[in-house]
Amino acid sequence: MKTISLFPLLFLVLFGVYGQDSIPKKDLKNTVRLNMSSPLLFGDRFLALGYERVLNEKRSFSINVGRFSLPELRRINTEEFEVLDNRTVKESGFHIVGDYRFYLLKENKHKAPRGVYIGPYAMYNYLNRDVRWNVVYDEVTSNMDFNLRLNNTIVGFQLGYQFIFWKRFTLDLVLAGPGYGWYDLKTNIKTDLDPEQQQAFFDALNEAISGRVPGFEGIIEPGEIKRTGGFKTTNFGFRYVANFGFRF
Repeated sequence: MKTISLFPLLFLVLFGVYGQDSIPKKDLKNTVRLNMSSPLLFGDRFLALGYERVLNEKRSFSINVGRFSLPELRRINTEEFEVLDNRTVKESGFHIVGDYRFYLLKENKHKAPRGVYIGPYAMYNYLNRDVRWNVVYDEVTSNMDFNLRLNNTIVGFQLGYQFIFWKRFTLDLVLAGPGYGWYDLKTNIKTDLDPEQQQAFFDALNEAISGRVPGFEGIIEPGEIKRTGGFKTTNFGFRYVANFGFRF
């Protein structure tokens, strides 16, 4: 009698233990994340938050928005002049990038958002910065007021990999992103340096900028300058991004 009476209780216990695993677990389709790598590349003023939404087992889309900035140029001294102070007086910037992801099921053991993915992306950056330089040339100190306004759009195709740890945490790595970009740049510079001194300064300034932002080599000159143009982003490092996220 005791054995018979205990059987229903034992059945309920076993059902409770094993039945929980048989109940489908809720899919975590949303991820919020923080861009960890761009502040190292573009300065600590750069801040971007993101969101990824899983559409099915092999597709998702994501969007990242935040504040855009560029590194300050502090080491641009030459044998002819020295920059004593480089101070940002005012700055505003905006960054947004969106992508559509195809997770490669043949290459991945798991469904989205884990594993290798490819897909198109589009990015827009805006920056408006006022800077004051104190420059020493031939032992004479001069001031230079510099305003930069930049609009930058890039579209391309990216390759990445996303890791998932403990079901909730993600590490999203964009490994490559070749594409094509357009820029609209306006600079306005006021200084009491003579033309020869200005030329020496801007040669060094453009050399310092070269390679930091694709497409902007050798384009900053004295006075008020407006330039527009296009450029290719074929180097793998430019689109490299590392995001740390949380799924829910």
